[in-house]
Amino acid sequence: MVDDGQWVDESLSDVFLRHRPALRAFLRGRCAQHDVDDLLQDLWVETQRTSGPVAPDPLSHLYRAAHRLVLERGRGASRRDRRTSRPLPEMEHMLIVPRPVPPAPETLRTLGIRAEHVFRRYRQDGASRPAIAEELGIGTGLVEMELGRAYAALLLSRMRA
Repeated sequence: MVDDGQWVDESLSDVFLRHRPALRAFLRGRCAQHDVDDLLQDLWVETQRTSGPVAPDPLSHLYRAAHRLVLERGRGASRRDRRTSRPLPEMEHMLIVPRPVPPAPETLRTLGIRAEHVFRRYRQDGASRPAIAEELGIGTGLVEMELGRAYAALLLSRMRA
């Protein structure tokens, strides 16, 4: 706050409390309604970590911090969406049918124990890819690679039949 051309030393949390309705309106205009209270809380926590006055303008500091929180929330959501909504590989789409298809055991055995186990756990038992990865102590990328190998082998065996 300006007093005779000088900034009066006031804590960031005091500025936050005085301008909370305006900060809420700022956040409401930039993100989903259900995120506003979470972001406002994150902003409050950030003001508590900052000790002493923020020069030269604590209010603009709060608006910049609020804007940064909105951007971080959006980036996190887009990363999460990319991880969870990855499309299935094309071969997997080709093999999915309304009823379960019993796998060709001889085809799967030629791929090795791990590929056969991954395929059976995923297709027959309905285990998720992250659960299989954790169970075997491998990464989800390796689980997807093994599934791709199994689907490719099954597709080739179907084409030959």
